[in-house]
Amino acid sequence: MHRLTSAVGEGSSLFVVATSFDLSDFEQQFQRLKEKLGEHGEIISTSPTIDENHPEKINFRVLYASTETVERLEASVVDFPDARFESITNAQFSQKSGQGSAGAIAAAPVSSLSNFVR
Repeated sequence: MHRLTSAVGEGSSLFVVATSFDLSDFEQQFQRLKEKLGEHGEIISTSPTIDENHPEKINFRVLYASTETVERLEASVVDFPDARFESITNAQFSQKSGQGSAGAIAAAPVSSLSNFVR
């Protein structure tokens, strides 16, 4: 939680990066992706899952912080065509934490992602 709080406090935007790899070489591919992401920001947390419909694949969701634009981030991982960036906005924080007004956005934006961080 500290890394997440620190990244947001430093003005970084938050993203969920979703991707999948073949089980046969996911370790090497995921390591390469982490290195690319690390060039432009900080990986806060990773969450792997196996898709029952595609048992030969492993899916990853990465909580990621960066000061770069989503366009620049997408360009930096062009070698990973399955990688998708989803921006996490303050409005999403406030909705997840049960606070709806714009004035409440700053009150507890990070706490709503605490279940993602392990």
